[in-house]
Amino acid sequence: MNKKLIDITDHFGPGETAALSDNDQKSPESFSKAYTTKMLVILFTDIVGSTALKAELGDRKAKILDDEHKRLLLGMLEEIENAQVLRVEGDAYIFLFHKPGDAVEFAIRTQALHRKARADHPRLPEFRGPHR
Repeated sequence: MNKKLIDITDHFGPGETAALSDNDQKSPESFSKAYTTKMLVILFTDIVGSTALKAELGDRKAKILDDEHKRLLLGMLEEIENAQVLRVEGDAYIFLFHKPGDAVEFAIRTQALHRKARADHPRLPEFRGPHR
């Protein structure tokens, strides 16, 4: 993309405010159209060690934890615009987000919710969120 460099010193004299001419200014709409992308962000979640946890706790207690995990994930998802569940397999979820920032916000906020929920459900696996 060729960018036109503008010398703003040509547009003002002594005592005047530096400004771009009307011809040199672009509207937010034209900028937005020029940089529109069709990007989607995919975020995966999975409870690490869930099979071992089910064997240890039994199906009924493991289901309670799985339901709490699901409640936290889907509750947080409702707070994010332009996001949805793409697929669920067991305790693994695949989410789609329109913006990377929304996916990161979802992961960080869900991690904090899981941390709080562990007070009532200490066996709820830690939600590790974004990988470092």
